[in-house]
Amino acid sequence: MTYVPVGYIAPRFPALGWPLTKYYLYYTKDVVKFTMFWCIILMTAFYLAAALIASFTYYKNNKDSKKKGTALVAIVGVYVLVGVIQAVLSGSLIGLLLAEIYKSGQFGLNPWLTFIYGIIVVLFNIATSYSLTSVLL
Repeated sequence: MTYVPVGYIAPRFPALGWPLTKYYLYYTKDVVKFTMFWCIILMTAFYLAAALIASFTYYKNNKDSKKKGTALVAIVGVYVLVGVIQAVLSGSLIGLLLAEIYKSGQFGLNPWLTFIYGIIVVLFNIATSYSLTSVLL
């Protein structure tokens, strides 16, 4: 059982406090929620940028196509949907792992770590997006 201070109330998302305002997460549901939200925000932004680049490339190469508007919307929609699904899965799993690691040490988790792990998920996704790198990792 983790030590939870008396009168503890979980901070509101995003709760990225500076040194004068210290926030900690003690409950598993809060850690999972924060990690999953950060993963969703960051992965959606990453996949949206990739979708816009793909749409621009498709538009530039298929100027005479009659169905280019539908294809552009489909490209963006599929990219964002895949990003959100991947973010929910990876964010919830990483959040569970973080919560259990900190619970076993009886520590409170700083919300900045949930943000950092969201960035790590995006960076790992970038690193494994190249075929040679994904084979090596």
